[in-house]
Amino acid sequence: MGTPRDPDAEGLDALRRRLYRPGSTESDLRRYLAERSAIAPEPAPQSVPALPHAPRRRFVPVAALSAVVAVALAVSLSQLHALRAPARSAATASPVPVLVQDIGDGTTLTVPQRASIRTATTPIAIDGTAVVGQRFEGSGNAMLVVDPPRRAMHGGVATVLLTSIGPVPVSWRALSLVYLGQWTAVPVVLARGSSAEPPGVGAPRTFRYRDAPPTRIAVIAPAGVRWSVLVGVTGPEHALH
Repeated sequence: MGTPRDPDAEGLDALRRRLYRPGSTESDLRRYLAERSAIAPEPAPQSVPALPHAPRRRFVPVAALSAVVAVALAVSLSQLHALRAPARSAATASPVPVLVQDIGDGTTLTVPQRASIRTATTPIAIDGTAVVGQRFEGSGNAMLVVDPPRRAMHGGVATVLLTSIGPVPVSWRALSLVYLGQWTAVPVVLARGSSAEPPGVGAPRTFRYRDAPPTRIAVIAPAGVRWSVLVGVTGPEHALH
C-alpha cells in the first residue's frame, strides 16, 4: 500500500495543474503561490559571512613624499662633501715637489720639480755670425739644460740674453759641469748677469770659455715672475775680436 498523501499537498498539486490548463487566470497563480507559502514557507536567506577587511592603506601626500626625498638627498650630498673635503684640503695643503740645485760658488737654488718651461730652437747672432740657439720661457726659479754643438766642446763663445716683464730684476748664471771623478761633477760659474732696466728690455752678454761649454743656465726669479732666455753656443772659430 502507498503512503497516504497530505490533503494540503494534493490541493496544491491540483492548483498547480490548473495553471497549465487552458483558461488559467492570474487569480489562479496568486492562489497557488499563497497556498504554497502556507504549506512550505521559503527559508530565510542565510546571512553571508562578512569578508575580512583588508588593512586600510595610508596614502602619503605627494608633496610630503617629495619633501622627505629632498631631505634624504640633501643629507646624502652633505655627507659625501664631508667625506671629500679632507682629501681636497690635504691635496691643497701638500707642498709642491722641489729640487735643490747647486748653482756654484757654494750657492743652491730651490727649483719646482715639475716647472712648466717652453723651449724652441731659434737663430742667434754671436760676434756677427748667425748660429742655432735655444729659447726658453717660464717663470720663477728654473734650471735650463743647454745643448751645445759638438764643435764647442773644447773652448768657444757663448751668448745669453734674458728679458723679464716682472717688477724686479731676474738674474742668471751660466754653468759648466767639471767632473772630479766618474760619478762626481761640480758646477762652475762661467758667466752671470741679470735682466736690465726698464723691465722687458735686455742686452745680451757674450763671453768666451776655454774648456767645457755651458750646459746649464740657472734662472733666479721670484715666484710667478715670467722671463725669456735666449742662449747660443759656438766653437772657437767664432772667437771674440
